[in-house]
Amino acid sequence: MKYVSLFIFILCLASCTSNYKIRTQSNNVVNKTEFSFPYSAENLSSKLERIFSIQNQIENKIPLSSSFHNGIYIAKVTKFNSETYQFDVNTISSNFWKSDFYIVNGEKAKTRGKFQIFLTQTGVQSTNVKVKVTLLQVINGVECCGPHGRYSRYTDVAPTTIEEYAFLFFIGEQLGVKMNPINRLNKG
Repeated sequence: MKYVSLFIFILCLASCTSNYKIRTQSNNVVNKTEFSFPYSAENLSSKLERIFSIQNQIENKIPLSSSFHNGIYIAKVTKFNSETYQFDVNTISSNFWKSDFYIVNGEKAKTRGKFQIFLTQTGVQSTNVKVKVTLLQVINGVECCGPHGRYSRYTDVAPTTIEEYAFLFFIGEQLGVKMNPINRLNKG
């Protein structure tokens, strides 16, 4: 009886765990990861604080995906000097979007990430904005068992330039700067 109970317990643990292969779609189009905006770095920095306010993100979503995205980010500003700023953009809640590039178990992968936005003044009224992905992860299954039950398995993946340009496009849209649309797979 003792071994039967142990066997059933191990069988239950094994059935609680899943691990899926992460597939990618072909992406021949590359998006920009930096863009020059017609503002001084100081002026643009104050505008970005408003753009990345929680209220503005509730009203205007960052277009990280062609479909589902409901996340909110918080941006912490570091000022290096009057011409150089850095925004660390991190999630404040379960913040997922469905990837346009990564596929898990036959569906667009639930994805999350952390980003840095660098502002470098290049002229009197010109600032280069560069977006860098510091963490990009997809959920590729579940593990069992944590203290509160099953939990998601996160796997680090490479950025695709869709994410970087989505932030640039969001900034441009909020500033009223005309930019090319995001190059997505299947024009999604």
